[in-house]
Amino acid sequence: MRGNRLLKIIDFYIGVPLVWLLGFLCKKPATLDGAFKKILLIKLSAMGDSVVLIPAVRALRKKFPDATITVICTKINKDIFQLCPYINKTIVFDVKKIINPFYSLKLFGKEHYDAAIDFDQWLRVSPVLSFLSKAKIRLGFETDLQFRHYSYTHPVKHSKDRHELECFFDIIRPLSVESSDDKLEFW
Repeated sequence: MRGNRLLKIIDFYIGVPLVWLLGFLCKKPATLDGAFKKILLIKLSAMGDSVVLIPAVRALRKKFPDATITVICTKINKDIFQLCPYINKTIVFDVKKIINPFYSLKLFGKEHYDAAIDFDQWLRVSPVLSFLSKAKIRLGFETDLQFRHYSYTHPVKHSKDRHELECFFDIIRPLSVESSDDKLEFW
């Protein structure tokens, strides 16, 4: 979406009301405890952030070794995730098809995720995808003045004063995932 004015306008003027509306449809689960068998990760932008996300993905894999971890990404960062040994499957989202709601619905097919974790900080399409994934647990950033957190069952405050790697660890802590292993990897 970087540099595409039309997509930014759509993301704000349609995204904000849509995420707000989806928030009314959310049912908060009682607890985050459980053995998650299918986990969806969402990271649509920023190649650098995708590399910085790897320690959090590694910590998720360590906590849930038998889970199927799927990531939805874009052509910008797909190579990083397709090479990552902690991820079972990648879904490449075509941002140009953002206006077609049927495209987004078809992305997940008949999959039923136990948890969806949105690691994007700014985009509003990613909380919509989180909601459409039908995951019981949906975690994502509550970023100041972005109005994107309403459709999450468990929003996590994003901090501009901390390194993004630490913010990524913050978002998985509600799942009882703790790690101090912040070693970056790239294959």
